Amino acid sequence: MTTRSPNRSSIRSKTELIADRVWRTNTQLELAIVEYVAWFNTRRLHSSLGNIPPIEHEQAYAAAQLTDAVCTPTAKRAGVPEI
Repeated sequence: MTTRSPNRSSIRSKTELIADRVWRTNTQLELAIVEYVAWFNTRRLHSSLGNIPPIEHEQAYAAAQLTDAVCTPTAKRAGVPEI
């Protein structure tokens, strides 16, 4: 998986999360940021993935890889040339 710099809307959302509230403790702020990052990395809709959350895309990819591995002959998976 590659790491990209966040787009402007995600930066704005995170800024709004922090700036629009009064945090009584640093722990409350840290928890809010952790929850935001979890949402951003797993549940947000991503337009380049067909408007599905990244976690659904990753699950579909993993399932496709598993299906491909099961359907591929053992010799090909092991890198053994066919005779």
